Amino acid sequence: MKYSSFRTKLFLGFSALILLSVAVAITTTIYITQFRLDTEVLFKHPLKVSNAVRDINSDIHMIHKTMKDIAMLEDISGIDAKLKIVDFHHKKTLRNFEIIYKQYLGGKSDIDAAYTCYLDWEPIRREVIELKKSNNDKDAAQITVGKGALHVNLIITQMQRLADFAENKANELYSESQKKEQKAFFNLYLLLAIIIIVSISLSIILSNMLSKPIRRFTNEMKDVFKTNNLTTNISGKENESILLDLTKKNTITLINTLN
Repeated sequence: MKYSSFRTKLFLGFSALILLSVAVAITTTIYITQFRLDTEVLFKHPLKVSNAVRDINSDIHMIHKTMKDIAMLEDISGIDAKLKIVDFHHKKTLRNFEIIYKQYLGGKSDIDAAYTCYLDWEPIRREVIELKKSNNDKDAAQITVGKGALHVNLIITQMQRLADFAENKANELYSESQKKEQKAFFNLYLLLAIIIIVSISLSIILSNMLSKPIRRFTNEMKDVFKTNNLTTNISGKENESILLDLTKKNTITLINTLN
């Protein structure tokens, strides 16, 4: 084998290893980026919607509880303090609806239905307050535990639809993420296996390339010591053979000198 051919094959072999290593690095980077994006989508959308629905339900129950407290008040002067509590949780609810509108991955009509249902509760609350201020405690209490409570249950039902969709979407995204993870590991293991196979093959090829001239050199030197043959024709021989012949000549010359 000529030296230039040997060098070319050596260069191609190591270039293949380098390219495969770069491919592994790029593939790993791509999959890590994809995992980050999937996690970001999972957090920004279904989980944020679920948390917003949970907070809205909590605020709705707090508003309803406060309205029952208002209906049971003996001193009407305490209404203003209770109304501040209602207003606080009402504003929190509106902010959480804004989050849902931005992050919900389903149809906006689902949000509109829940939001409209929530807004329809406000006239009922105002009616209770007006009755209470008019000292009509009995009617105020009946509305609060009657149609007021029924409307709260209706709102919670509407909110549950949003929560169920968000949970199903989260499970769907998680399942897709798991499949991508399995595919990523498969591809990475495949590339690593290819690198190992190419490395072993290249090692065997290089070992044979390097050991073959050495074995030839050893065998021919044995013949030199046995026969003292000085006849060497180097014309048309490859670089390795030329080097072998020159070495053989020098060795024979040294032997003759010693003799």
